[in-house]
Amino acid sequence: MPSIHFKSQVLPHLVAVLVFLLITFFFFGPAFLENKTLRQEDVVQGQGITKVTNDYNTSHDDVALWNPRLFGGMPTYLVGLNYGGDAVLNQLQKIFSLWLPRPSSIFFKSMLCFYILLLAFRVRPYLAIVGAIAYGLSTFTVISLGAGHNWKVEAMAYMPLVLAGVHTAFIRNYLWGFALTALAMALEIDSNHPQITYYLLFTVIFYGVSALVYAAREDRLPYFFKTVGVLTAAVLLAIGANLGRLWTTYEYSTYSTRGPSELTATTETGGAGDVNTDRDYVFQWSTRKLEALTLLIPNFFGGATAFDIGTDSELGEVMLTNNVPRQQIQQYTTNAPTYWGGKPFTGGPVYVGAIIVFLFVLGCFIVEGRHRYWMIAITVFSIMLSWGRFFPAFNYLLFDILPLYNKFRTVEMTLVMGMLALPL
Repeated sequence: MPSIHFKSQVLPHLVAVLVFLLITFFFFGPAFLENKTLRQEDVVQGQGITKVTNDYNTSHDDVALWNPRLFGGMPTYLVGLNYGGDAVLNQLQKIFSLWLPRPSSIFFKSMLCFYILLLAFRVRPYLAIVGAIAYGLSTFTVISLGAGHNWKVEAMAYMPLVLAGVHTAFIRNYLWGFALTALAMALEIDSNHPQITYYLLFTVIFYGVSALVYAAREDRLPYFFKTVGVLTAAVLLAIGANLGRLWTTYEYSTYSTRGPSELTATTETGGAGDVNTDRDYVFQWSTRKLEALTLLIPNFFGGATAFDIGTDSELGEVMLTNNVPRQQIQQYTTNAPTYWGGKPFTGGPVYVGAIIVFLFVLGCFIVEGRHRYWMIAITVFSIMLSWGRFFPAFNYLLFDILPLYNKFRTVEMTLVMGMLALPL
């Protein structure tokens, strides 16, 4: 058997895991040192919503399939129902996060999965640690965890792992590519956020188109289609592991707001009216075109919707000069409106880091062409999608022609594709 060189083959990965753990402990210190829990508003609401079904499940032999407290009542398919096969996937989730408690486990996995992606691209381990930290520390990740969007961030965490499997297969390591893609895709789907998985599909398509172009140029089309076959089998296996959840979600979608409406809007005169309610709903969280600069400059559009700017701010000093009572100044500056972008409100900007953006621009000139072009393209594409209603000629067309695209709202979320490509 080949010998294993601990210093070069094992130690760097142990260092990487240790670094990711230390950063996780730093960010979630109170959870580990003081036994505190991060108050996540969506999680608190979810606990209240599912209490009635949890109480029923603990006192009955069967399982509740209907929740009367969610909207006007709806199935429990997406809120608290366990499916066959979940036990295996749940254990894999725990193993992958070293049994850390949520949401710290998700934060840890974001860095670990991106580290594996960089290793798949043959980046040196110690440099890969830096790239993984850059991905994990995106403000969108941290803000989303603070709001309780755990499943969304978990799906984002597995995006790099899926791409690592795809890339491994395309460099003709078919066995590892198949295994890694099947595992990563099963965990991705199990994270139960189809919108992020949909954007992952875009990312893989852009990668695949680039691979197809270079395969045609180099007369390697048979290898390309063989790789596609291997990856298709891996994805089908991952879908099979999550078939119960996917099928019930699909069934229910036809009865939800994602399906066709039973109602017809009318105008004041009594005639039928086209009010574009669905489109307005989808594009409500659109970013203004210049808002993409928050990837580089976090407070370019003011930061969060409301922020404590302090009584010693310029606004506070102006109010004090105009004889506004100090108590009133403190009340206003504690929750001052600081955002003027296109979204109704926001917890903060999507900031990936000025250094990362600078290195990305530099990479546009020096990185190998086959990877450079698809990463530039997916970044630009994600930004254009995030503009939503502020770029109607492009986004309304995609809304009408792209399959399933009109099922998702909050188009700002498309930036997750750029957030992956920029540090990569």
